[in-house]
Amino acid sequence: MPDPGELTSDWQLHVVRSSAEMEALRPHWDELLERSACPSPFSRWDWLWRWHQQFRDEHELAIGVARDGRGEVRGIAPLMLRRGSSGGRRWMRHLMQLGGEGPVVGERQDWLVARGDEAEVMPVLCQTLGRLRREWDAILLRKLPAESPLLPYMRAVLQSEGSAARQLYASSCQICHLPPSLEAYEATHSSRWRRNLRNRWRGLMEDHAGGVGLVSADDDVAARVDQFSELHRQHYPDGRSSFVETRAWEFHRGLAVDWLREGRASMPYLTSAGRLIAALYCLKEGETMYQYQMGWEATFSKLSLGYLVMRHGFDAAIRSGVRTYDLLPGEAGRYKAEWCPEVRWVLDWEAFRPGSARALLFRGMRGLQRLAHRRAPVGAAAAPEGEEVG
Repeated sequence: MPDPGELTSDWQLHVVRSSAEMEALRPHWDELLERSACPSPFSRWDWLWRWHQQFRDEHELAIGVARDGRGEVRGIAPLMLRRGSSGGRRWMRHLMQLGGEGPVVGERQDWLVARGDEAEVMPVLCQTLGRLRREWDAILLRKLPAESPLLPYMRAVLQSEGSAARQLYASSCQICHLPPSLEAYEATHSSRWRRNLRNRWRGLMEDHAGGVGLVSADDDVAARVDQFSELHRQHYPDGRSSFVETRAWEFHRGLAVDWLREGRASMPYLTSAGRLIAALYCLKEGETMYQYQMGWEATFSKLSLGYLVMRHGFDAAIRSGVRTYDLLPGEAGRYKAEWCPEVRWVLDWEAFRPGSARALLFRGMRGLQRLAHRRAPVGAAAAPEGEEVG
């Protein structure tokens, strides 16, 4: 990899630091994303621009942009500088994925380089980290797709620019490659699973005047989104869901309304006597559907509404041409493995700036905490495997 200061006349590297400069990238952003190997709704212009505007008081832009000799944008590294949000990280300045920390966090994020251009563009784009070396104590790149062809270049630059570079955490995402029909999908499950699901479905339709629907641009989309949030809140009475935390909900509500109207999001729902009782909020990127949130009326718990609305959601996804269904990282549940038996991973990688006193202190404190956990007596609470301490 070239030295950070050595760029040939065929390439230009610029670090975007202002909103105006970021906005000027809009014509190039999604075009590059759609040509990349791992496109994701969490790396789209609209998601990251809204995130930047909503939480602009908590970060500084540091977006790397690689242009070729003709001035064409060939690569974008959506990065930001901000303090960590908890523990000893609060005292360090981090170089992170834009939208990778805070009240709303992207669940799967990559840099933007067209498929096939990685070997040419990434050595230039990776020099962004060196350009910003004096401004960060640590680099923390979260939710990187493990299958991304960009990942080897990121690992190499973390090892060259930082110290103690390593994979910090791996999060599993349950996925399913969908067959051409719901019937073919259900046939992959046991006869007992199919029978139980269909009996509950029949109970909803016949005993509770059940119905199905899919939010469209012709509906009162904002009203449907608000109804969905109330269903979601029923399962988090203590307010633990970050999805409906005040500032996060301001972001999600505006995005959901627009993306549902544009077809970038999907909201399949169930009704009882015409009243909304369950719904999914999903994000669509190409032929992949990402199930982002769900909600259902608690009084119908005996019918397993979560399973029934997923059945409708899978049917709607298949009919719309979706080929991969992704349940995203998060709390593990038996239902995830039942509906989506395959696994793919997103990875968190970190490195520290050599010579940073804050980074050295943080690493020392974290090492002592981990040592204390390892020496804890049998029966004492310990940190879960892979979870960061401090």
